[in-house]
Order: sequence, then structure tokens, then C-alpha cells
Amino acid sequence: MSHLDTRKSFTLIELSIVLVILGVLATLSLNYAGIMHEKTLGREAASQLKLIQSALEALRVETNADSYTPCGPTADCNAKLRIILPGNGNWIYSVMAAGNGAGATYTATATRQGIALCTYTINQAQTDPVNNGCQP
Repeated sequence: MSHLDTRKSFTLIELSIVLVILGVLATLSLNYAGIMHEKTLGREAASQLKLIQSALEALRVETNADSYTPCGPTADCNAKLRIILPGNGNWIYSVMAAGNGAGATYTATATRQGIALCTYTINQAQTDPVNNGCQP
């Protein structure tokens, strides 16, 4: 027997199995990265809605207004509420207001760009935004 006959090497099947395992692991990690990206975007929306909520309350007190200030889309809210919401294309922010005096109410909404039925909302009675159809 020659020296080449006794040498050990990987078979084509063993190499194929390793490639399949690596492919499965890559798919799982990409899926996890997508989930984490959406969670981060949800946190961004929640944070910005709390900023809008604070700005609405501060503006109402500062101007001694009888009602809340409606606004939308994002650039209009930046101007009317004197805040800086990101215009990065992830979310569109708006505020709907109704009533006067003690009965004044508002609902601030963050609508996800490019994903149907994905919104976060907050109103004057809530302390944390509500996820309405966004994943995960």
C-alpha cells in the first residue's frame, strides 16, 4: 500500500452535512436579527410617543390652552410641539385631539412605514404606549 491509501480525509457526505448545519445556523441567526431589529424599532416608537405625550402636556400648561394640540404627520408635530422626532422613515407620528377643558383628550399614534396594521398609540390616561399589531 502506498502512503496515499492510508491517509484520512473527509468524504463528500461529511462535508455536505457540515454545510447543511452551517446553513441552518445562519438562517436561525438572521431570523433572530430580524426579530431584534423589530423590537428595537418598537422601543423607538414607544420612546417617541412618550416624548410627544410630555410635549403635549407641557404645551397645554405653557399656553394655558383649553385643549390639546393636534398634529401630523411627523414634520407638523415637530413644528407645533417644538420637539425633534426622527424623520428616518421608520415611523410616521401624529396626534388626534378632541374636547375642551377637563374633557380634553388626545391619542398620539406612531404608524410603521411599509408594514400594514403596525401602530403604537398612547393617550392622556396611559403611561405606556400600546402595541397594535406590530411584531413581535
